Amino acid sequence: MLKSAIDVAADLAAGRLERVLPDWASASAPIYALYPSGRYPSAKLRAFLSAMATHLGS
Repeated sequence: MLKSAIDVAADLAAGRLERVLPDWASASAPIYALYPSGRYPSAKLRAFLSAMATHLGS
């Protein structure tokens, strides 16, 4: 099972996990944002999605 670096960051920092293949990386995986259809997204949601797309490289 693969976990993202975000999911295991605390365990790595605490020494509970150790990275054994530091030069290996898996293929990238898509990230989806799900929100209710039929409504125009709020300004907060649009700002969040825009910031995440910028941060993650759309």
